[in-house]
Amino acid sequence: MSGNPLSYSPAPTTPSMDYHRNPQAPTPGLLIRDAGLLFLRIGVAVLLVTYHGWDQAIAGWKHLWQQQAWPFLDVITKYGLPIPQVIAVLAVLIMVLCSLGLFFGVVARLSAALLLVLAAAAIGLNFWDPIAEKFWVYATVYFVLLLCGPGCFSLAKLLSRS
Repeated sequence: MSGNPLSYSPAPTTPSMDYHRNPQAPTPGLLIRDAGLLFLRIGVAVLLVTYHGWDQAIAGWKHLWQQQAWPFLDVITKYGLPIPQVIAVLAVLIMVLCSLGLFFGVVARLSAALLLVLAAAAIGLNFWDPIAEKFWVYATVYFVLLLCGPGCFSLAKLLSRS
């Protein structure tokens, strides 16, 4: 009956995206989840770098090499943390480098873990301050990314295929 023009034959599918024949192909639900993870990764990375990390990196650079005041270092010193200059530099490096890791989806779980520790420290130091709400939001996103990983739309996934 294949010659009958009224007979039904399903449209041909490519084996790589047919999740009925290829159990390793992503299902539509997983693609939606991974698109959400991509949005979270890129969104939180861009927000953290543009609103906090980059300005702090520039101010830290000017403090270290031009002896200019660095308000972030003053905040860390105010809390009485040991070796405040080292902690400030490490915090800024984590903010910028781990945000880049999240943005591209490379070492995303490690980046999310380090940023989660940083957000938890900020929550602990500012627990009763209304600014802690912002740190809770960041911590929540980092926790989700730590649990789920970068998803299939990441540089790590692309590199693992080749």
